Amino acid sequence: MIVAITGVTGFIGRNLLCELIKRHSADLAQLQIFLFGRGQGEVSFRDRVLRTLLTEGAEYCDISPDSPMLKAFIDKGLHCIEFDLSKKGLGISREDLLTLRTVRFDFVFHSAASTDLRTSAAIQHQIEKTNIQGTELLLALVKELKVDEFCYVSTAYANGKTYGRIDPDYVNFEHEFRNPYEFAKLKAETVVEAACKAGGIRCRIFRPSSVCGRLMEKPLGAINKFDVFYGWGAFFLALKLKHLGGADKVFDVSVPFNARIFSHPRGGLNIVPVDYVVKAMYHICTEHVAGTRFHLVSPKESQHRFYLDRMIAALNITGIKHVDYVPTDKNDLENFYYRTVGKIFTPYVDGEPILFDTSNYDHVMKKAGIVCPPIDQKNFDLLMDFAKKQFFGMTAAA
Repeated sequence: MIVAITGVTGFIGRNLLCELIKRHSADLAQLQIFLFGRGQGEVSFRDRVLRTLLTEGAEYCDISPDSPMLKAFIDKGLHCIEFDLSKKGLGISREDLLTLRTVRFDFVFHSAASTDLRTSAAIQHQIEKTNIQGTELLLALVKELKVDEFCYVSTAYANGKTYGRIDPDYVNFEHEFRNPYEFAKLKAETVVEAACKAGGIRCRIFRPSSVCGRLMEKPLGAINKFDVFYGWGAFFLALKLKHLGGADKVFDVSVPFNARIFSHPRGGLNIVPVDYVVKAMYHICTEHVAGTRFHLVSPKESQHRFYLDRMIAALNITGIKHVDYVPTDKNDLENFYYRTVGKIFTPYVDGEPILFDTSNYDHVMKKAGIVCPPIDQKNFDLLMDFAKKQFFGMTAAA
């Protein structure tokens, strides 16, 4: 199998890399993976990949970092291509381009994206440049190569404020979108479809919901990007750190905050573990499941007032109250909340329940014996345990 992945230093991409290696651990010599990404400061792209693969990746794959088999794969089967979605020609070197033209790819997975959920004009410009124009540049490259299937990672929320049952092939630009990110993802879906149709390439569009840390593979709870509902927790942790004047025993001390947080009393957030997402991607592709779009989601929503309460309990904070409306007589903390993290988060907690239809691939997961872990109290607390160890991404605090 020969596979290409963009966004491998991101969340879904890195776990997809691990899943591919794990699935082919008995025949790694038959696996070739081309990774597209960027270096960071003085650290090369390849070094970034190896740093991940030899730590949390080795745990996921259940392979020793010193395994001769893994070392042989890294030397012969792992190819790192420096690229940039914002540059003409993607910034790929002539030498790398010549190499890519000699390969026939079974699958190209495009998971690189800007996931900023803010709504300013500057953010909208960056989102369009990366998620739409960057995808167009990648598709132009794919047109030059030999590719059997192109798989695009979108979002289950690509149709904006849509509620009730949602068919995986549902596309509607007329709904209200919560942010430029959602609109850009839906626009990019149509760009991908059109380009693949014109090029005679099999097209798949994966729509994961709110992706959380691992709940099937070690280390449990592992995540490298603390956004969406994690960002809500990070907001209150930052307030607590400021209140206490530092990180020493921050989770052992209870701190009260007087804040009324709005969420729909019947609504919830569909939270899905990242390792379930990449397993579904793998099986849908390798089993050649019919269809174009696939909702990679949990079977049911997690009620807002369930997971928010568990997060507040994990942070050892008191005084947060749920309300059925946005307060009009806000105190100072509430004003700060609703103009910062609440501005991003509230559009995801203000609506009726959503049921994402997964009937077009349920049979494949059942055949594989893969069940999506429930986001119950035990599993959510596991997610919080990992997030707390990482200070919800605020590494300076740790």
